[in-house]
Amino acid sequence: MTIISPNTLETVLKAITEHKLSTVDEVLQQIVHFFPWVSVQDLRSKKRSQSIAAPRHLAFFILYDVLGITYQAIGDLFKRDHSTVLCSVHKTRDELRKYPGATDSIEELSKAIRT
Repeated sequence: MTIISPNTLETVLKAITEHKLSTVDEVLQQIVHFFPWVSVQDLRSKKRSQSIAAPRHLAFFILYDVLGITYQAIGDLFKRDHSTVLCSVHKTRDELRKYPGATDSIEELSKAIRT
């Protein structure tokens, strides 16, 4: 997930919080907005390039950790095995731990969306 900077991540999380996005399509549209070289079709495709995979991993993470969608359901939406989603979420979580404040932002986002 090296192409996603801490500033970009924080901006995406704030936008999702401010707009109270709570559906898969809304989250994907917001991610596409911040990563203009990626389309929703790219996110759902089998393409594995880093420029597409990193935003896709971020989408998996937000859908799982923030919206509370199961690994299986996310896998079904993206035509992937649940274990692939699980691995992506864990990889993203590990990357986020490198950035102070990212965990707090994600917790705030989760609370804002779920209330």
